[in-house]
Amino acid sequence: MSKPILHLVLGATGLGKTRLSVALARVYGGCPVLVLDRIQCYPELAIGSARPTSDTLRGTTRLYLDDGPLSPHGPIAAVPGIDRLLLRLRQGLEDGTRALVIEGGSISLLHELLARPEWSSAWDLRVTAYTEQSLAAYEVAGLARVSRRKGRGTSAQFTHSDLQERHRLA
Repeated sequence: MSKPILHLVLGATGLGKTRLSVALARVYGGCPVLVLDRIQCYPELAIGSARPTSDTLRGTTRLYLDDGPLSPHGPIAAVPGIDRLLLRLRQGLEDGTRALVIEGGSISLLHELLARPEWSSAWDLRVTAYTEQSLAAYEVAGLARVSRRKGRGTSAQFTHSDLQERHRLA
């Protein structure tokens, strides 16, 4: 019997990780996407965290490292975050999961994950790592994203500024 597939999609914000992870989830028969991010798991921070829209995620399941409100102590730390990820991976193996996609770019989480390599031996591990083609192009794309988030874009999902979002949470 072959090992289940675990596809890691890694890279910086705004490079297309979500688009690829959604496509892979569909290719792998609708498997879930585990989000390796310390901020996106908090719905109340959706604007500032670059959390994808429901339209982008249509037909897929995303699993986050946390599912409660943001703690007064801040976002989940790397060690408990990876502990939760590894628990989900073990549960997937026990449930007979044939494929999972992990999407993320959190340096602290990736560092902790690499410090514990034993988790990967049960999986057929595949990795796609995105890098910037050029710093100038990345900066232009990043500025366009910030502009949309500040409410100057045309998309309804970006109607609040970061400052408005912080005040709403206060």
